[in-house]
Amino acid sequence: MSTTTTQRRWILAIVVVLLGQFAYRAEISQQQKSPVWDETIHMDYGSAFLRYGPKINPKDHPYPFDAFLALPLVLGERPELDARGNLLISSPQNLWPVRRMNIVLATLGLLLMSYWVMRLFGGTVALLFLGMGTLDPGWIAQARFATTDIAHGLGFALTALLLYHFRKEGGKRALVAAGAASALAILSKFSGLLLFPLSLLLLLGSISIEHSWKQRLKEFGLYCASSVAFVLLVFQAHWLFGDAAFLDGFKHLAQNFDHFLEIRGLHKGIFFMGEYVQGGSLLYFPGLLLSKTPIVLLILLGASLALPSVRRLIGANKWLFLIPLAFTATAIVSRINSGLRHMTPLLPFLWLLGAWVLVAFKERVRDKQFLFPAFAVLLFLEVFLVHPHYLPFTNALYGGNEQAHTIASNAASDWGQDLGALGAYLQANPPEEAIHLAYFGRTPPQRYGIKHVCRPCGALGRPCHPKQARDTCDADATILAISATCLHGDARRLDGKPGQDTCYSWLKGRAPDALIGGSILLFKKPPPK
Repeated sequence: MSTTTTQRRWILAIVVVLLGQFAYRAEISQQQKSPVWDETIHMDYGSAFLRYGPKINPKDHPYPFDAFLALPLVLGERPELDARGNLLISSPQNLWPVRRMNIVLATLGLLLMSYWVMRLFGGTVALLFLGMGTLDPGWIAQARFATTDIAHGLGFALTALLLYHFRKEGGKRALVAAGAASALAILSKFSGLLLFPLSLLLLLGSISIEHSWKQRLKEFGLYCASSVAFVLLVFQAHWLFGDAAFLDGFKHLAQNFDHFLEIRGLHKGIFFMGEYVQGGSLLYFPGLLLSKTPIVLLILLGASLALPSVRRLIGANKWLFLIPLAFTATAIVSRINSGLRHMTPLLPFLWLLGAWVLVAFKERVRDKQFLFPAFAVLLFLEVFLVHPHYLPFTNALYGGNEQAHTIASNAASDWGQDLGALGAYLQANPPEEAIHLAYFGRTPPQRYGIKHVCRPCGALGRPCHPKQARDTCDADATILAISATCLHGDARRLDGKPGQDTCYSWLKGRAPDALIGGSILLFKKPPPK
């Protein structure tokens, strides 16, 4: 057997192991997590769009990618419904197959991005890129939820890689593929429209004697045409099958976008670094990137600025980073602070920088054969220790998962994902009476065997059932279980108006008696206000 054949088999085995452990961890984790806030919306949107198309009421998200996630609900067994005939989101029969669609996309997306990294920078860099991608908690955190963040990030990253490959190698197939990748981003979130002006800048940046303005504009036209064609094909699918009028899809798309602009125009506050900031903070995303990036990767990113060989690589490939950096700058300035999930378009390029640094290190150390495995083990251990709680992941420099809720709440640490963990804790430590629960989410706690007295949790928290025992924010209780988002008033006020919900300000500074999954704080016999 030739050396080349042996190496290829080893590489294939490593790729299979990396992707396999990623999919396995995502699957185990998703089975232990209750539905997060946005999942209830996306699953309803997706299943309704599949059945009724543009006839349903448009909201701030485009529906087609939600429809992809919801395919198991329509094509599989009859979904479980509640007493009112609505889709029961918390049912594993409904939730788990939809989440698996996103896990498959995230896994294949890692493989596809690695392929184009290999085409651009070689097999070693691609393998290291894949390793860091499969271990990054920021990617797996979103992969096991039925939301659109993975598709959005994948669309941005693939567009950048494909257009940069086109700059270097040419070929209309790369342009059409880049258009399809941009369509994926747009069909998941309307902020994908940013790709059009950014892609034009990327293409115009390579104007030379061989490539004129006119030629580059023609190429940009082909890219735009392919992207728009994919988007319209999906929105017009119901017309093609005779289930809608010709203009219904166009009208639905336009109304979707109008509502998106309306929602994004609202001024929202956010809890960040111990304070509630009205209107959001410019430091939010930089702060989350520093606190939620594994220490090993942070070290590599720091080294990328110190090593001359890596700095030269960055300079030689600066146009590759135009799209992710411009998107990140736009996200920061917009102050739409809603978790690290909005940084998925940037994450693959952090992995690429880390891969470049490792290759540069290999040229400087003696025991080269131990370098890559050592970094892989360190990164794996750092991430493995927080399994299955990837959403609140916080590196040790910022106190670990135990301190995640003090840095940022809502989609950054508490999205309503830990009712199952709370139910397991209460089963192992049965209370003498029903707990007082303030929960950020839409899932009935009874689904997880939780007997509770309902406490209010802002306009976006789960409302108390009309017939359920309820309590006020400051009343005494034997055991109080409160979501981090409720604790910090990050779910808006009880009256529904913008601003902080101050129900639980009397608990500020008090250490919890237990922390469930990094998102639900347990206080035993808290004193009255």
